[in-house]
Amino acid sequence: MALINRFTSLVTADVHAVLDKLEDPLASLQSAVREMESSLVESNQQLENYRKRQESLNHQLQRSKRAFQDYSAQLDTCFDSNEHELAKTILRKKLSSEKQQSALENEIAMLAAKLDSATSAYVENERRLLAMREKLQILASETEARADENARDDSFEYLVADEEIEVAFLQEQQRRAKK
Repeated sequence: MALINRFTSLVTADVHAVLDKLEDPLASLQSAVREMESSLVESNQQLENYRKRQESLNHQLQRSKRAFQDYSAQLDTCFDSNEHELAKTILRKKLSSEKQQSALENEIAMLAAKLDSATSAYVENERRLLAMREKLQILASETEARADENARDDSFEYLVADEEIEVAFLQEQQRRAKK
């Protein structure tokens, strides 16, 4: 079984090597650049979504903190008025608000970590894309130079001296006269 697996992996490697040689490196690089650009657009959208979510959570946290302060003031009023049942209701709301704040702070912290990680990945991918674009530009200019060189080689007429033409003409005349 190990022999078959080894043979299969060798054949697969050979097939991949042949396919690599057949592929046009310029087209492959252009395709990779397009894929990276598309990926960066998606990453940028994800970053924007993270930022919007972070802003929303911060607003919710601020509202919860204001409500918490309001409940504290209401509790003071209830205790000053000896309204213990109402104080318990408000205390329940205050405790709920406190738990909500804690949950929001945790979610904000996790989102901040995701945002930092995604931002770092985005910057790294942007750097890679820039490098790929530079490679593409170099490869494209090399390909263009080779194409220009091949065109010059095909259309270039070598200089022939008049004497060479006269000698070749006389030789061709002699050859035809012998026939």
